[in-house]
Amino acid sequence: EISTRDWSSDVCSSDLWATDRVRRSAFSRGLDPVANRCIDRVAPRVLHAHFGPDGAFALRTVRRRGLPLVVSFHGYDAVRPDSTFATRGGRFWLRHRSAVLAESAALLANSDFVRAHLIDLGADPERVHLHHLGVDTDAYAPTPNRPAGRVLFVGRLAAVKGIEVAIRAMSLVARRHPDVRFTVVGDGPLREDMGRLACDLELEVAWRGALAPSAVRDELARATLLLAPSTVSPEGQREALGLSLVRSEEHTSEL
Repeated sequence: EISTRDWSSDVCSSDLWATDRVRRSAFSRGLDPVANRCIDRVAPRVLHAHFGPDGAFALRTVRRRGLPLVVSFHGYDAVRPDSTFATRGGRFWLRHRSAVLAESAALLANSDFVRAHLIDLGADPERVHLHHLGVDTDAYAPTPNRPAGRVLFVGRLAAVKGIEVAIRAMSLVARRHPDVRFTVVGDGPLREDMGRLACDLELEVAWRGALAPSAVRDELARATLLLAPSTVSPEGQREALGLSLVRSEEHTSEL
């Protein structure tokens, strides 16, 4: 029999003191009082950081505490060109990336693509493990009797997600199949530009904006087909894994 534990009572909120910048600075030095009290109370056997930069912030904490560090990489932290990490946090990540790759007990990659990039960055292949993201198949289950002719795009409206490709492709489809309906779920820096492009191409788009997970599930349930292109951005950024595809694969049957 497998025993489970309800971790909800062990949630520690770091917004109880200081500003975001002060908290990040303290945590990066292993001196965040809230995090340290939480570690004292929970007594963890491992510290698991999601995204490489968070692993960098956690380095001094695990060193001080003698805890093994596990870092999950979800994409941008492994595949983005170094030149695009221009923020303070991005520069911090670049300075400490080698240490994270060398000192972590395990590095979890969400795809073979990300795993290969981590190895190219210098990670030991023996400690880089492919770890697929799970999907709640009760929440994302195939939907019978969906209406025909409904195409859905779900994702951040950024170049790497291929939203421009999607709009131009759908404008061609609409000329031959005017009854097809195109819905876009998501928001991002290209929203206004893509709105103008759709108008120029005389493409009718239902812009739904950013939605809660339950509303995204509803949109998937009404879709006939999910359109999920991916491109390399002008800065060289690549998409590591399209999460909308992971979820929609369980929800639809006509991709």
